[in-house]
Amino acid sequence: MADDDNISVETRDHIEHGLFSIAGVPVGFPAGDHIVSFRHILNTGVNNPNWVNVPGLYDAMGIDQQTVDLSADDAFTRAFESIVARSVEEINDDASLQALLAMPSWTVEERLQWERGISEIVNRHHMETPGLSEYREVTLGDVRAERRVDALNELSEDIENGTTRLEHDCEAMSFVEGMALQLVESHFLDDRRETAAGDLKYAATYYYANVNVNWSRYDPSFAAHAIVVSSATGNIIEATVRDHSFNPYRETASSFEDFLNGDMILAGSRSIYQLSQGNMVRGMLGLQGGMMNQALALRRESEDGFPSNDEIYRSIIELYREEGPALLEEDMPDDVRQVVSLAIEVDRRQTAPPSYSVSDGVRDGRFMLPSIALLAESASRPENRFNRALDGETFAQTARWLIVRDWEQPAQTDQREMPSLADLGIVGSPDDIRGEQTPSINLPQMIAEMNRDLG
Repeated sequence: MADDDNISVETRDHIEHGLFSIAGVPVGFPAGDHIVSFRHILNTGVNNPNWVNVPGLYDAMGIDQQTVDLSADDAFTRAFESIVARSVEEINDDASLQALLAMPSWTVEERLQWERGISEIVNRHHMETPGLSEYREVTLGDVRAERRVDALNELSEDIENGTTRLEHDCEAMSFVEGMALQLVESHFLDDRRETAAGDLKYAATYYYANVNVNWSRYDPSFAAHAIVVSSATGNIIEATVRDHSFNPYRETASSFEDFLNGDMILAGSRSIYQLSQGNMVRGMLGLQGGMMNQALALRRESEDGFPSNDEIYRSIIELYREEGPALLEEDMPDDVRQVVSLAIEVDRRQTAPPSYSVSDGVRDGRFMLPSIALLAESASRPENRFNRALDGETFAQTARWLIVRDWEQPAQTDQREMPSLADLGIVGSPDDIRGEQTPSINLPQMIAEMNRDLG
């Protein structure tokens, strides 16, 4: 393991940071930030983000050390090989990416265009693979898996049977896509040593990282998560994206060094990420208040503050106009159902928007003098009952429901429209192990090609 501070991040296997602390005071057990190079993973077959294994701690956090054997003759290895092969073929046929590759050097924007393009391609071919197209985890009730996997090769069972029994969560998905991205990157680009200062056209290193994530301004908490990070840009690849109206590539205004320093990173206009297993422990201990305050401050700086009641109202009414009364039949918390019902009542009565108040009425001349009767009438108006219902925790619940309902819950892949295993070259006779649509690649050769880049 290379951990010398004088060694470039491009050649490090792991990058480590400190011990878990509260208010800057170490509490005495290792929970340091540890990200793993996909070059290391491809060479060793081991993804070990936990540099010291504290018995029971990482299992409770859902962070496992996983392995892969890409020399195995099984469905997973053939599926992974097919994902890489289809990605290489599409990049070869993509005019915009080929135009980039023909350029002698890259600016930041051209580097972003490259990473954005290959991330979307690799993610799509990953999600079009039977057995690997659905997110599922042991601890999540609505997409529950029967058991965790220690080796990605165990997913061969789901691939061959078209089932979703085994865990395929953010860890496994990032593991798969990060390896594929690294091989694609090293296949098409040369070593950094041959580029001039400031030139971003080189084979960068991608890293697997355990982070805390706050999904959006509507989300009231942080959650443990796994992602892929580019060392060239510090931008994030979300391997769990399954709906291709959303690109898995998340641009940030921060550098890779900022990410390594444990800074909170705002990706795009929605999610905030922070590298820190220590902060995961804080979350488990219920110490998220300071983290949420910091996240709110970051969003305010970027003009991405929390939504107003009017925004919540408009979002609900947009859904209601699309879905009609069926919206109220959906599964939702009782407090949220009350808010949705009140929003619909406001809309049906075509009254003032939810933010309209007694003081507004006095100011615009609707009410000339405030009175007890006026106050009683105002209190009973649905728009004001809507505002009162959105107080406190119900606001967070409603906002989170809208996100899960309308944004964070991607459309499920229709298995009936997916390519067959034979078409993808994952199953078949020894003489026809790959379908005609899938080009043949050689994984050991691609890994050797990757290692050659770094000498």
